[in-house]
Amino acid sequence: MLKPRLIMLTGCLALVACSTPAPPAAPKTSDELAQEHFTRLAMQALYGVGRRANPAWRQASLEVRFIIDRQNQVIDCQARPVSKSKLSDGLPFNPQVAERMNRLCWQTVLPPMPSKLMDEGPTTELIAPLLFPEQASDPQSHAREAAQYARNDYFWQQLFANRTLDSIGRARLIGILDAQHNVSACQVIIEPHPMRRREFKQDNDLLEHLGQACSRLDDVPLIPGQPVNAQGQYVFSVTLDYSPWRAKALLSGS
Repeated sequence: MLKPRLIMLTGCLALVACSTPAPPAAPKTSDELAQEHFTRLAMQALYGVGRRANPAWRQASLEVRFIIDRQNQVIDCQARPVSKSKLSDGLPFNPQVAERMNRLCWQTVLPPMPSKLMDEGPTTELIAPLLFPEQASDPQSHAREAAQYARNDYFWQQLFANRTLDSIGRARLIGILDAQHNVSACQVIIEPHPMRRREFKQDNDLLEHLGQACSRLDDVPLIPGQPVNAQGQYVFSVTLDYSPWRAKALLSGS
């Protein structure tokens, strides 16, 4: 039974020049093309979550184990050391990054796994190694990135606490803060998530709740170096991905 293994080399790019054209490859089957497409999109989805787990970009390797049901919903996820040492590329396991990933993996919105890639049982295991090779350090950039993630977490905790969700989508919030960093204006839209467009519902109750809750927020965290507009006000823009499994993880304290 096929269990796809995704390898993400974050921050790495290889360019290969060939003087002699390679012979044409044999045509790929529809199943092979489906797996390649799923893998590419899953890597894209995991990249952003991995960055949030390691905003300082410390050298690290780990793998995330997802359990996915036949409706393509995440029912469990856990970070752990890479099970096959050759896949770690010599990078050390970082327990602190793994601990953060244990919380953040619930934010991942994976693309739908084709049914032919799933196990025959009720769930499928997906193993995703994440590698963080050495990269030039930029403390200011890392600090801004970490502050942005912290602000997103603040909005998620304040707006989605105790909410049960039955759809997958993306919430965009744009607003203005007063001198005390309290919200004085907030506009919210919800829209389909690019990975799971068919599973979006135009939930007007959720939209109304988000708008009202956003307008009442106080002492919103700022991003270091965040500029003000012509009126001397801070403008914020926040994007939050939401899903039934992320909401369940919040309710359960995961």
